[in-house]
Amino acid sequence: TCATSHAISVSQDPFSVVVLPQESFDGGTAPERLVVSHLRNGEVYVLEASDGGAARYSVAATQDLPDGTNSVAVRPDSDPARRTLYVSHRFSNSVSTFRLIGDFLSPPASTRLVQTGSVSIRNPAGGLDTRGIAFNPAGTRAFVADRSPSSIVSLDTTLDSNGFETNRIVDVVAVGLGPASVTYVAGTAGARDLLYVPCFYSDEVWVLDADLFTVTTVIQVGAGPYTFALAPDKKRGYVANFRDSTVSVLDLDPASPTVHRAISVIKAP
Repeated sequence: TCATSHAISVSQDPFSVVVLPQESFDGGTAPERLVVSHLRNGEVYVLEASDGGAARYSVAATQDLPDGTNSVAVRPDSDPARRTLYVSHRFSNSVSTFRLIGDFLSPPASTRLVQTGSVSIRNPAGGLDTRGIAFNPAGTRAFVADRSPSSIVSLDTTLDSNGFETNRIVDVVAVGLGPASVTYVAGTAGARDLLYVPCFYSDEVWVLDADLFTVTTVIQVGAGPYTFALAPDKKRGYVANFRDSTVSVLDLDPASPTVHRAISVIKAP
C-alpha cells in the first residue's frame, strides 16, 4: 500500500514518463530523475529522488509549453551533458528539445530544464499531432509518429559542430491511421533492426525496417492499439488495445512459421 507521504503532486493529465539514467560525477552519483509530460496543459516536470531513491520525489524543474505534450524520449549519448530530451505535442506538428543543466549531485539540486530547440515535423502533406518517439541505439536517428497525415518521420539527430542535434528530416513513410507509439527493436544474430508502430484507428501494428525505412509487414491486432512492449528474449511482443480492453500477443521469432502474427489475445474473463 502506498503511503500518502509518497504521493507526488504534478499537474493535470500526466501522460508519459521516462527515467533518466543515473550518472556519476566527481566520485558521486546523481539522484534518480523522472521526466513527466502532461497531455492537457503542455507542462513538462522533472522529478528528483529526494532521499536516496526510496520512492520519495520532489519537483526539480518544470517547463510550460503552449501545446499539450505527449511522449518523452531521451536521445542516447555517452556524455550526460549531451543527453537531450525530445517531447512531442498533441496540438502541433513539432517536437521540442530540452537539456538538463545544473548541479546533478546533491539533492535538492539546482536543476533547470532548458529548451534547446523546436523541430518542425511538417511534411509536404501537412502535419499535426506528433506522438511516440524512438531512437536507434547510437542516437543518430529519431523516429517520430505523426498523426496528420499518418506517418513515421525519420530525423537525423547526429551532432553538429556546436554539439547540438542536426534534427533534419531524412524521410517520411506512410503508415496506418493514427500511429500512436514507436518502439525500436535492435536485431540479433544478423536480423534487421525493426520499428513497431501501433496504429490506433486502423487496428494494426505496422513493422518497418529501421535502416531501409520501408514497411515490411502489417499485423492485425485488437481495437485501438496504442502501446507496444517487448519480451526480454525479443520473441514476443505485447500490444495494449485501448478500445476493446485487450492485449494482443505477437510472435516475433524469425524462425517461427507464425512470425509477425497475433497468436493470442489476453482479456478479462
